[in-house]
Amino acid sequence: MRKHGIALLGATLALTGALGVPAAAGTTTEHREVGTASAAAPADKAPGCVRVTQNKGIESTKVKFTNKCKKNQRVKAIMARGRDSRCISVAPKNTRSHVSYGARPYLNKVVSC
Repeated sequence: MRKHGIALLGATLALTGALGVPAAAGTTTEHREVGTASAAAPADKAPGCVRVTQNKGIESTKVKFTNKCKKNQRVKAIMARGRDSRCISVAPKNTRSHVSYGARPYLNKVVSC
């Protein structure tokens, strides 16, 4: 009976560590990033020459990207409470848009991609 209790405790501690659940007091856990993408630097902000506006709504938000740069720009809208955009290519002097649906979604940030 004692062997089963120790095995069960060891399996529980291993499982809670694997699932990211905080370990019991007195134990230590190690958290590290996995994969090459997470080890890389975070995505860069979009250049200042890309103008961004948003039209917030209750169920959707429309984000517009206007390229005032001299070259094509690839940007992505990172939304809160809504779906992020795909990587959008915007030619100079052009405007592209993205509509995100959700419960009062809003633009969190715009990054280059």
